[in-house]
Amino acid sequence: MNNKKNAQPHDNAELSTTDNTFNTNNKKPMTPRQKRVIQALNNTAEWISREAIDSIAGASNGPEIIRQLRVRLGYDAIETERVTVIDRDGLATQAGRYQLTTLGRQRLQEQETMYV
Repeated sequence: MNNKKNAQPHDNAELSTTDNTFNTNNKKPMTPRQKRVIQALNNTAEWISREAIDSIAGASNGPEIIRQLRVRLGYDAIETERVTVIDRDGLATQAGRYQLTTLGRQRLQEQETMYV
């Protein structure tokens, strides 16, 4: 029997997600999906649901787009909140929603030409 090791160590799986540093060296322009999502987050002080992020982005990968934006702006630039909702089957589940933080708004404004 061939025992293969996991290619990615479990200890480091979330390291890139929790990095709070602001990536000022990223010269790569935002994708159209990233631009739509960051503009929507910047244009409201309210929470935006994951489903709405998917719709705004035009894709079913809202959490990945949020992750990409956090890489650019720092993990602390976009806040996530889990709220209990009732699904179509009447069961309680946890839904995610996102909000741009004050620090995220400042960083976005500082880098306006790069990010928007």
